[in-house]
Amino acid sequence: MKNFKRIFAVTTTAALTVSLVACGGGTTDGGTATGESQPITLPVTTDFKKLNNLTESTSPELGILQNSMEGLVRYNAEGTVIEPAIAEDWTISDDQLTYTFNLRDAQWSDGTPVTANDFVFAWNTVAKPETAAGYASFMEYIEGGKGAGTADYTGPLAVTAVDDKTLEVKLAEPTPFLLSLLSFPTFFPVNEEFYTNVGADKYGTTADTSLSNGPFTVTTWDKDQQLVLTKNETYWDAETVALPSVTFRVVQDEATTVQLFDSGELTRMNVSGDYYDRYKDDAGFDTAKDLSIWYLSVNQNNNNKNPMLQNADFRKALSTAIDREVIANQVYKNGSFPANYLITAGVVADEDGVDFREQPFAGEFSTTADAAKAQEYLDAAYAATGEKSATVEISFVESPRNTRLMEVLQQQIQTALPTVTVELRKIPSASYFDQLAAGDFEMAWQGWGPDYADPSTMMVIAESADSHNYGKYSNPAADALFAEGMALNADGQMTERMEKFAEMENLVIGEDQAMIPLMQSGRAFVEKEGLEGIIYSAYGGNTGFFKWADYVPAN
Repeated sequence: MKNFKRIFAVTTTAALTVSLVACGGGTTDGGTATGESQPITLPVTTDFKKLNNLTESTSPELGILQNSMEGLVRYNAEGTVIEPAIAEDWTISDDQLTYTFNLRDAQWSDGTPVTANDFVFAWNTVAKPETAAGYASFMEYIEGGKGAGTADYTGPLAVTAVDDKTLEVKLAEPTPFLLSLLSFPTFFPVNEEFYTNVGADKYGTTADTSLSNGPFTVTTWDKDQQLVLTKNETYWDAETVALPSVTFRVVQDEATTVQLFDSGELTRMNVSGDYYDRYKDDAGFDTAKDLSIWYLSVNQNNNNKNPMLQNADFRKALSTAIDREVIANQVYKNGSFPANYLITAGVVADEDGVDFREQPFAGEFSTTADAAKAQEYLDAAYAATGEKSATVEISFVESPRNTRLMEVLQQQIQTALPTVTVELRKIPSASYFDQLAAGDFEMAWQGWGPDYADPSTMMVIAESADSHNYGKYSNPAADALFAEGMALNADGQMTERMEKFAEMENLVIGEDQAMIPLMQSGRAFVEKEGLEGIIYSAYGGNTGFFKWADYVPAN
């Protein structure tokens, strides 16, 4: 199963200042630039947990790793095309099963060379069950990786250090999105000696126990206060890096974030709701599309939390009662837009560049509420279950904006369906996903974003065996469609591959309503004059890429 994804709860990312291609205004007639790039400071609502590329699977941490470390390849300055990174170049065998990477001369931040063995060690460590890696199953794409991360894994992976500068990777089957996948932090190298000396439990828990080979190093990490990335002078492409440092400051309150931005202590911030209107005419205001989907995860079977949620008509009733236009445009009001699907616009296109959602076979699902239809679904659910009323609980990470969203959902559902009571449950962010993983919820608010350019990266959450399928949705037909789509992996088969995953999406959302999508992410942000070049790739963490960023404020 190639089935692990990055996950996030909204308060973790609410204040992160990122965009797909976020270009600031540079200098204008209002002032004269100094010519020397200055440090920038960005807000985050919670501290980062652990910067261990072998184990981490949540977006904020992955974003820091994508700035402090580097793998074989990375996305370019536009965030759209894979380009060489630690690998200077590579060759692919005719059967598309063997990749040979030639490594450039690169160093870790302690001056030791980056070698092919750093990749061999890292990937094999990820695959071991005792590592408890969030993305261990990604190693199943490699020959010998079957069962990676589980007790069934025997290994080793067919990844070989031919010499210090040559890495050979043999795949279990052709994987058309492999290079995109290799840009992900799980496939980054690890210096074995450093890792062993620090210890697996402590690796990546402090600045001193982190080692960098990317554009920046972690130089300061004051827990629950700030984390500082400083330009890595040993980085192979250091001359491209302009920013001397990037500070992530923990600011939990949105009003405080705004005050700090207005006072000049923050260089950039996301805006939403009333602050959207306040800054929308500012010269530094802009919006950008994200590729993540926000949805209600529905617990259908896990621990039998709420038997009514096992009924598809009841799930459809809840979904049809929700007006997604209101949710995106009036509640969130941050550049997000209403959506009722899983494969988000922009994730993947066919060989001619036509986006998945523009394909004739892509499903269309309503984003407006239909109270009469919702009642029909509810009546059918009551007829099947013998119930005459129902109560459902929605869990969410506590924050003012989340609370407002949940209150609107509560009102919409209870107004359209008077016999349904919606209860709200606030959970601290630190324990949120632990409770979801334990099945301790009925419905839960969460986001899901792509890791690589393929429809499977989104549809995997509907596969019955996926570890992040928290609601334990299981339909053998959906699993079969997933497997059939994955088997269409030869050159020229992307259209057929997308068709198969569209069929799966129509089943999962259109027929089963396995989860309840609400909107595709967007970002509205405001930044100081002179900030430019922060890139947010479609795939990976959400803190932004700073390799090409620059900040030259006007005098």
